[in-house]
Amino acid sequence: MLNGNAGVHSLKKSNLSILDSILLCLLGCAIFFPSSLGGDFNKLALERFVFLMSVLVLFGFRFFRLSGVAFLLFSSIAIFYLMFSIIYEGSDYAFGHALSLLPVMTLLLLRPYRSVSLSLVLSLYYVTVILVFVVGYVGFVFSEVAFLQTSLYSGGYSGLSERFLGSFVPVSIFTSHSYAGFFYFIFVFVSSLLFYHGYSRLFNLLVVLVSLTSLLALKSGSSYFFFIYSCIFLVYFIVFLAPNRYTLIFLKIFLLACLVFVLVFFYLHYASGFISRIIGDSGNGLLSRYGGGVLKPSLDYIYERPLVGIGFGYSESFYYTDSDYVVVALRLGIMGASLYFLYFFLFLYSSMRAFLGASCFCFLVGAVSAFMISMPVSTYYRTVPVLLLLVLLFEAINKNARIGHVKR
Repeated sequence: MLNGNAGVHSLKKSNLSILDSILLCLLGCAIFFPSSLGGDFNKLALERFVFLMSVLVLFGFRFFRLSGVAFLLFSSIAIFYLMFSIIYEGSDYAFGHALSLLPVMTLLLLRPYRSVSLSLVLSLYYVTVILVFVVGYVGFVFSEVAFLQTSLYSGGYSGLSERFLGSFVPVSIFTSHSYAGFFYFIFVFVSSLLFYHGYSRLFNLLVVLVSLTSLLALKSGSSYFFFIYSCIFLVYFIVFLAPNRYTLIFLKIFLLACLVFVLVFFYLHYASGFISRIIGDSGNGLLSRYGGGVLKPSLDYIYERPLVGIGFGYSESFYYTDSDYVVVALRLGIMGASLYFLYFFLFLYSSMRAFLGASCFCFLVGAVSAFMISMPVSTYYRTVPVLLLLVLLFEAINKNARIGHVKR
């Protein structure tokens, strides 16, 4: 009878492992879901939304629970959207905004409850990184991969993807060098932590190096910012977090010396160029957004009516990209925007703070907060599946560490 129960338990465990594998494959598909079809980036918005929402619902039932506090914030934000849409004075509406809004609003409702197999979620992370690098770089050599990238991962405006390929700019699946810079930093951040926890150290070291190289190759204000930010994080990581075992002490000293050399070299030769590119001018960087640039009409509206947003309203006078803070404040007013960002960062705190610790969590929040100045992070269609992957990965490592501690 005992053997029979053990067999049933083993069978259930095997079935759940197969289910988890299928779910993680779906998550991988969500991360790499095409942004365009035949180069047309207006065709797949609805399909991408339906697929991502389906993945979120499946993962929600399997690994997450609803948060009561998050549900109250969700309801309050929904009321702000509804109320401002009703009182909006214009005649045009952009209800298609819900296609980018609902996935992130749904994810932020969830809190990790069960853990997926560590080997499975690690494999998904490694496959994701490898494929991002393959799409980002192999297209420079093989025309077939270049065609795949321009066909399935175009965005922004017509010809942008081709221009990136012609300029050796490895935007990969992210359509924009700004978004690519943010996600390459995420790879630096996560692989450094995996190195710290002892997972595939050589591979994760390579990921960090390739990501840093990619940040320089992107040649954008955001990528230069995240290169500098990554170097600051790595200095902190090597000095305060990297393992102090005798077998690694010389590697630690060597890496720190190399990093200091790189920082000094780039400071002496490229710092002014990096900083001027980050600040920008009328066509690029922060000045193109805030220095009387494309966001000025939105900022003027927020200044004149700080408590009243436009909800799902639409006007050609406003610009709906280039800043999470401005776009959200435009739609929800200052109070609604405050609730929205509280909702977002509360999810990060509840889902990642225990694994990351105070200092690394602050580095992550700093990166997200800084990038929100220049681009809409929360409603970008790859942010939700990548965040979901990170939460699952961190939760699995945490569980594995707890089990190992109990065994010892």
